[in-house]
Amino acid sequence: MTHSGSPAAHDPRTQRSAEQGQGRTGSVPAAVWAAAGLALALRLVLSLSTGFTAEDFLISLRHAENLAAGHGLVYNPGERSLGATSPLYVLLLGLLSWMGLPASALGKAVNTAADAVLCLAVYRWMRAAGHERAGRVAAFLVAVHPWHARWAVSGMETSLATLGGLAALEAFAAGRTGRAAALLGLLFLVRWDSLLLAGTLAGAHLLRVRRPPVREAALYAAIVAPWTLFSLWVYGTPVPTTGNAKMTVYGWRFQGQWLPQLDDLAVRFLGTPGAALLTTLAVVGAARLARQGVGALGPGLAWMGIYWTAFLLSRNLLFEWYLVPTLPVVEAAAAVGMTGLAERLRVSRSIAWTAAGLAAAGLALVSIRTCTEAQSIEENLRKPIGLWLRAHSRPGDRVMLEPVGYIGYYSRLRVVDVVGLVTPQVLPYWRRGSPAPFLDIARAFRPEWCVLRPGELKRMVEAARSSSRPWEREYVLARTFAYTPRPDREPIIFHVFRRIGDPRESTSVRPRGPGPARNRTQGPRAAGSDAG
Repeated sequence: MTHSGSPAAHDPRTQRSAEQGQGRTGSVPAAVWAAAGLALALRLVLSLSTGFTAEDFLISLRHAENLAAGHGLVYNPGERSLGATSPLYVLLLGLLSWMGLPASALGKAVNTAADAVLCLAVYRWMRAAGHERAGRVAAFLVAVHPWHARWAVSGMETSLATLGGLAALEAFAAGRTGRAAALLGLLFLVRWDSLLLAGTLAGAHLLRVRRPPVREAALYAAIVAPWTLFSLWVYGTPVPTTGNAKMTVYGWRFQGQWLPQLDDLAVRFLGTPGAALLTTLAVVGAARLARQGVGALGPGLAWMGIYWTAFLLSRNLLFEWYLVPTLPVVEAAAAVGMTGLAERLRVSRSIAWTAAGLAAAGLALVSIRTCTEAQSIEENLRKPIGLWLRAHSRPGDRVMLEPVGYIGYYSRLRVVDVVGLVTPQVLPYWRRGSPAPFLDIARAFRPEWCVLRPGELKRMVEAARSSSRPWEREYVLARTFAYTPRPDREPIIFHVFRRIGDPRESTSVRPRGPGPARNRTQGPRAAGSDAG
């Protein structure tokens, strides 16, 4: 962030004219390539040091392995339900698995590479908008931000979806509307909620050229039509069941509340010093853009507003990976704010490089710590539960639970998913007024096993007693698993119940699963809390 001593070097009009000239060139500066290399290096270190694999990725992986085994693109063989959020990504994983390749490792590699390319894409987008210098800063922010890094190595499709959205914005900003339409068509197959971005760019096109994007819409339709027709024929819906399931279940959970996730969203962007600093810089940058004119960045800013308005109105639970697709827009605004402040303060190159190095190191440590703790929970709790169920169940057994990722994958049991991501048949039981939909689902489907958190169990027991059919007459506690990830946290607890009436011993089964004995209990502890 250096500046020459001439007054013209500090004249915003001179600088903006120069940046617009640079925006017409096709080369990518070494600093941006360095940011892409840094992104690769940080994610490689993060993946190798933590082994982080997200819970939801194992839902996609089970779909993929079933497809490779000839059972179709389904979670439970024989049940026509599309519970994978990203059909195109799952098809890729399925192809890799069918070829005998390590689908999990290669899926992570694809998303890691996508993050590196994202550094280039955000730079090219901002260069096309006339903010070349800020584009270099934005590329660095993409490289080091913990959210990007964490979800790139998680196995999920988040980084691919983020790259697809940014590439479409960059193509649109450069006037390549046909390319933008093609990218949006492919992006729909990765994340169906990209419809919001497609609609935003269609509206921007209409405002820009005063005619509807007919040819672009035809290209988009040609790309999405084959999958849409196939999905309607096989599953009865063109989009995965996950969106409807989450809105139904979380709508029940937050009934009567207006924008229940607004506070959580504010905490995500303001709750830590680093997040608050980035958000503040983004506000400064947005104010600067408002004065200068948003230009080609306008559609991206509009999409971010539409995306978060739709999300908050849906009352869906705020998972961190939902934050990532629009994060480059925040980083772009923050980069504009940073370069503006650097001009005013005349920040030297040595100070800028020192700050960048400290930020990269600090954020890398944050990512490693967060991913290490998250993976320790999976390795010491949910994975052992799945392995224990696999060892103690019989062919054809079903398990009812909410966290279907690790437990479902490692148990290999048929799953009754209470949220309805892979079992949409449960959604009618989330009717308003029901005190315990978990209990209604258990009684309707009668699974051989139930895995419950203490809070879920408490609500079920209370509702069962009020119905004069105590829970204890229907299910017996078989095992309790508990794990404390660090001393300042409460233990995370899951109770495993077996249905009474199975021709088995009536006493609780002793476990054979791995894990430290001190983190396990045999009776239901802390049944009044919902830890974990």
